[in-house]
Amino acid sequence: MDRPPNGTDHGGRMSTTAKTDVNGDESAVGESPGDVTAPLTRRNVRMAAILGSHSLVDIYSAFVPALLGLLEVRCGLSMQQSATLLGVGSICSGLAQPLAAWFNDRFDSRATAACGLLGCAACLSSIGWVSRFSTLIVLYAFGMFASGAFHPAAAATMGHLGGRRRSLGVSLFFVAGMIGWGFGNVMAPRLVGQLHGFHWLTLCMVPGLAAAVGLQFAIRRVPHRVANHGRVDLVPPNVGQRWMMVALLFLASAIRFSVNMALMFLCVRYIHGLSAGMHDGWTAEQIAVESAPLVGNLNAMMIVGMGCGGLLAGIILPQGREKWPMVLLPIVVSPAVYFLPRFGLNAAYLLSAIAGFGFASMVPISMAVAQRLLPHRTSMASALTLGGAWAMAFVGPQFARWSLDRFGLVDTYSWVALALVVSGLVILPLRSSLVRESNVS
Repeated sequence: MDRPPNGTDHGGRMSTTAKTDVNGDESAVGESPGDVTAPLTRRNVRMAAILGSHSLVDIYSAFVPALLGLLEVRCGLSMQQSATLLGVGSICSGLAQPLAAWFNDRFDSRATAACGLLGCAACLSSIGWVSRFSTLIVLYAFGMFASGAFHPAAAATMGHLGGRRRSLGVSLFFVAGMIGWGFGNVMAPRLVGQLHGFHWLTLCMVPGLAAAVGLQFAIRRVPHRVANHGRVDLVPPNVGQRWMMVALLFLASAIRFSVNMALMFLCVRYIHGLSAGMHDGWTAEQIAVESAPLVGNLNAMMIVGMGCGGLLAGIILPQGREKWPMVLLPIVVSPAVYFLPRFGLNAAYLLSAIAGFGFASMVPISMAVAQRLLPHRTSMASALTLGGAWAMAFVGPQFARWSLDRFGLVDTYSWVALALVVSGLVILPLRSSLVRESNVS
């Protein structure tokens, strides 16, 4: 790649980068581009700011799913309204990501990350004050839109900071979110179980507001797309093929996220059914209060599996060899979903973790592959495989509710297991040769 003399960039400014790989990934002077475990450096501080912020965003995003049973009683939600609430959250979060990615790519901005964290903290912490469905869905919609706006710039910047180990950098980003999501699922029901617990949720916005300011200062000068994004030499037919491969990754991710959302919805029904069977004559409110921590625990076990899968995939899988794991792993673990409601609660915890491992381990890998396939549109690649796919996940709770009415709980889990198999099969047309061509050398 041609560079101006004397360390200046093409705009005449002093360059802050020393190395550029074949996909345009740059590393700061004096820092190894692929070493994300180096001693404390400015790079690692920036990465830590992104990872911590992602954990916070997903803590807030977990509030409504974790408290769904209690919110059904508090706000008088029907099962249809409950499914709609989850669906609106995934749609708003998902649609925000391509919009934020377009803004980031158009204006070379990272501000959507900090603004998203700020809005997410404010809106989702405020659900403790509401008791009507209309207010709840508005707050959740705005909060999840803000959550979605956070992700594209943060994910693309994290991938950039990962340098030649982009997949590991994106996997760490993914795992940080899973840690936050799991903590939110465990913490929220227990916090709300205290006296005036719903109102205590409001105080949870304070660390998010402070972290948003810190995040903006940490990443505002970090490139989130390749330096030569306007001059990447891609033959037009090759560009079309790359977009088609990203479309396959998008479809597979959309199915996996739909499975995730369906399982979250079914988790409430499964635990409530167990509780009602053990406590004959209890009111809906008593069942909801009793069930809330167990719902959080079951969701948390699924998230543990998701986080472990995402981290291991980023560490173990070599770049260019991602296709067959993306095909086979969801198929191999689909029986865990099938058998989940057929055994007791203890077995369900283990099976939920296995299921999470299977459908989520390939999410950060899909993001990293998409970023490499579209090196000139890394924010958009992240947005499509994460946010755009997440927007389609509204199908999951709606399908689960429809299937529950017609086939019952056990058979609904069987249909969800089949969807997990399909998420692997749709990757079969992915061209391994094209993925390998996009490797960082």
